[in-house]
Amino acid sequence: MHIDNSGDRQITDDCMKPILIEEAEKHGKEDRVGLREKELDRMQEKKKIENDYDISIVMSKLKQIRNASSSTTSEKEQELHFNAMIAEYYMKAFERNIRVLCLDGGGKMTDILFSHVFIYVFIVSCF
Repeated sequence: MHIDNSGDRQITDDCMKPILIEEAEKHGKEDRVGLREKELDRMQEKKKIENDYDISIVMSKLKQIRNASSSTTSEKEQELHFNAMIAEYYMKAFERNIRVLCLDGGGKMTDILFSHVFIYVFIVSCF
């Protein structure tokens, strides 16, 4: 595990301390949970999902809320808020002009097919 030091200091054996793998895994998991919570707070403050990583954080939180034996009113409101954020993210993604390299000649059929597949996937995933 690396001991904190200044950015311009050379990293040597003196800067490191040995720890057990189990301890490193435990600390790593705790750190990742903390980071995900910070990201979730950031998204709630901005009321916006910015990328697919944010989607994964929101989806895991929704799964956690749905798996809870009893849901409070605030959790239900939070779930509705997250669902609205997800819908907004996907609707904005749908509006973007995404270019895909296609070797079949491309054109309007490819664009139409992509939009139908996207709409189908979006509708199915919402229900």
